[in-house]
Amino acid sequence: IMVYTALFYLLINCDFFLVSRLLEGEAGRRATGDYYSQLNVARIVWQGTFAITVVIFPLVSKVVAEGDPERTRSYISQALRFTLIIAGFLAVCFSSNASSVLPLLFPKGFGADATPLRIMAFSKLGFAMFMICTTALSGSGRPWTSALLVLITLIVSAALNLLAIPTHGLVGAAVATLVAMVVGVVTGLALLARHFRAYVPPASAVRVGTIMAICWIASYSLDLGGKVAD
Repeated sequence: IMVYTALFYLLINCDFFLVSRLLEGEAGRRATGDYYSQLNVARIVWQGTFAITVVIFPLVSKVVAEGDPERTRSYISQALRFTLIIAGFLAVCFSSNASSVLPLLFPKGFGADATPLRIMAFSKLGFAMFMICTTALSGSGRPWTSALLVLITLIVSAALNLLAIPTHGLVGAAVATLVAMVVGVVTGLALLARHFRAYVPPASAVRVGTIMAICWIASYSLDLGGKVAD
């Protein structure tokens, strides 16, 4: 669990560490500040679901020890479902309104280009789902599987960021991190399906995805009255 936790925090900060190292000079320092400010906003997406991971760990540990596969499947599936709902709502809010959120939280001129935040919000949605996957695996007595999954995702994230940041800057870092999280989530969900037959209920996934898309388009496209509406 300690190895997993160390890798986990490296994964959280991988993109920021590489942005701060690869972008040099005054422009690089300013870009690093912009990225860090947007990253802190985007992290609210997965922090908003952190309580679910605190609850799911002992629940899964208990039902696995009791040898109750049906309750194990139910707990994990519901944790994934509620995480998708909560983190999806937050991701849509921050992504579609990124250009309005940043001026409210940071000094004028900070984060003038909100494009990274639009992408980061969804990478943190992936991160929230990823946390449920790894927490469920650890709680079921597979901490080394969780650690290996985090390590693989970390390597993918680092490699993609190293390739993307020098040529595409902050947007490249955001996209690279999003792709890495997609890899991590897909692998994590596959492991949960294999070990527990647990997955996001398909009907819920379709409903939540459709509502997210509609809300994102509506919020991004319509001006309903300035900052208060945003």
